Amino acid sequence: VLFVTPANLREQWQDIMRHFFHLDVRIMSSRHRRKLERELLAGGDPWGHFPYLIVSMDYAKQPHVIQQISQYDWDVVVIDEAHNVAKPHQNVLGTKPFMQRWELAKILADKAKHFLLLTATPHNGYRDSYASLLKMLNPDIVSGQIPDIKIDKSLARRHVCQRRRSDIQEWFKEAQQEETPFPKRNHKEEFIM
Repeated sequence: VLFVTPANLREQWQDIMRHFFHLDVRIMSSRHRRKLERELLAGGDPWGHFPYLIVSMDYAKQPHVIQQISQYDWDVVVIDEAHNVAKPHQNVLGTKPFMQRWELAKILADKAKHFLLLTATPHNGYRDSYASLLKMLNPDIVSGQIPDIKIDKSLARRHVCQRRRSDIQEWFKEAQQEETPFPKRNHKEEFIM
């Protein structure tokens, strides 16, 4: 299993996996790699040896690292903060935006039996950018070219799980819980002079 996260979330993922699932998930980075290699026989490859690895998306997007990662077929790849690996919006077909993270995610999608994209951030509103994520999950969801990209919503629904505040509040009501994790909102405007 490979977890791909922003660098600042690596230790948090490691702690969560240890606490909730009792898994020893190792962090792979330029700093951690030597330590992991010392645990192996000479010439051993940490990517193929350790069953659970966490890597930052910016470390993983480096060409030499992508080459190493792509040698393996992964059972599961989880990308947290997946909005960061969406293909940047293109106004015109043929422009080449900076997209190393997207290219990394595309390679991992092809190398994974199960591929999860996680984010709590709404997409940026650009259909082509959102479609780039959906296409990794199932290429049949997306058709057309920029600027006329079409998303097959009936297919997309099978791959997208969206939870809104109202969904969570409804679950709490059904469970007959008195408190919700959300504070009451005060929509009243106040003017201070």
